Amino acid sequence: MSQLSQAQFEAQQRKDTKKWYSLAQEDIFKKLDSSKDGLSVEEAKKRRDKHGPNELPVRQTLSKWFLFFNQFKSSLVYVLLVAAIITLILGDAVDAGIIMLAVVINVIIGFYQENKANNALRALEKVVVHYARVLRGGRKQQIKAKELVLGDIIFLESGDKIPADLRILVHLGISTPIPSINL
Repeated sequence: MSQLSQAQFEAQQRKDTKKWYSLAQEDIFKKLDSSKDGLSVEEAKKRRDKHGPNELPVRQTLSKWFLFFNQFKSSLVYVLLVAAIITLILGDAVDAGIIMLAVVINVIIGFYQENKANNALRALEKVVVHYARVLRGGRKQQIKAKELVLGDIIFLESGDKIPADLRILVHLGISTPIPSINL
């Protein structure tokens, strides 16, 4: 859900005197203009067009400069810098230089590893697609989690990731199998 529609939804919820968790199922369906049969495919498309996809805002990537200078926040670097200053004060410039070289090597290796990990994480976020089982038009089906909208009825099983903010309802007695998706 986009940030704007989420803010609108939260503002509406604050206006309500009752909390969502204390409402009866029928009241939830009325508030969300839904039903025990779920939303129609057309209604889900309208809501997705209005509110946007069910996605978290994209995290801002850290600049390479920030990652580099962040490496100096290590306690090991602080200890080595203090040791280098004390060694320099005692007049041993060669040892101070070697200690400073150790600091530079530590910072470069830390920067390289953190940058590589961030790049791998961004690549994984692009590849991983989450799915959700929903009830649309009275049929249980599997869709991409980013296609969920307000009012969808979501089915959860052991081990599932929670695909959106939701209110847990009691079992509705639906046993229609989920169609398989070929990837």
